[in-house]
Amino acid sequence: MNTTHSEARHTPLPWPLRGATQFALARLVVYGTVGLASELFFYNLCKVGRGTPVLRWAFQFDWRVDPRLGLDAVWSAPTEALYGQASLWMFLVYGGCSLLLVEPLYRRCMRWPLAARALVYALAILAGEWVTGWGLRALTTYDIWYYADAGALGRMTSLYLVPAWCVTGLIAEGLYRGMLLLVSLVPQAAPLFQRLRVPQPEQEQAVLEARPA
Repeated sequence: MNTTHSEARHTPLPWPLRGATQFALARLVVYGTVGLASELFFYNLCKVGRGTPVLRWAFQFDWRVDPRLGLDAVWSAPTEALYGQASLWMFLVYGGCSLLLVEPLYRRCMRWPLAARALVYALAILAGEWVTGWGLRALTTYDIWYYADAGALGRMTSLYLVPAWCVTGLIAEGLYRGMLLLVSLVPQAAPLFQRLRVPQPEQEQAVLEARPA
């Protein structure tokens, strides 16, 4: 009898792998955490991009927060300070948009060309940003964010953000694929992986086929 395989079968699974609900919550945490960190980084990227002629076209949006919060000074902070800011509400915004928009779209469009998937993600995120922006305004009475540029759509999103949301969608897709691949490599999590019923792209399938039995 192979005691190694026997012990592996009886080793308790980590909490995120014990069921579909736990795995979904774990993905929400990953997306939300990465989203918060990305927003802090994005303030600095915007300042660098707007100061670089070749990149300026991608940063034409005028991204602001409610004036009553007194947080606009972030734009005058020196770039070398690497200063950024984010509302904790953004944890749920990024996590929810990735879990409820990007993941289902990936499952439907995974065979599409990369550029097509990126555009679909961007359009979905624009809609999600508009809905959550107004939802947070209703909940908090503050504009957690708004846009004041020529491409603004109902204040809460902007067409100028399409390039940024294309990249954001692809990052979320990469995180999702990575987490699915990790689950697939844990033999004890096979029932969870089968329950997810996500077709695997050729790259991930090759890894699975090369895995020792």
